[in-house]
Amino acid sequence: MLMNLTGLVLLCLLIGLLLSLMIFFRKKKKTLSFFIALIIFFVLLAIFLHGVAFYMHLT
Repeated sequence: MLMNLTGLVLLCLLIGLLLSLMIFFRKKKKTLSFFIALIIFFVLLAIFLHGVAFYMHLT
């Protein structure tokens, strides 16, 4: 799979975001707000990945 510069930058940003969220969630207690934030994060991640897949399909 060939990736252009935009796809590579988006992938690096996604990896950085995931690493920072792992550190943030590791320090927090597992409360209801944690699970709400986790669900919101997964919904936004699914939307983002769907957009990236659609963009890669067009190129």
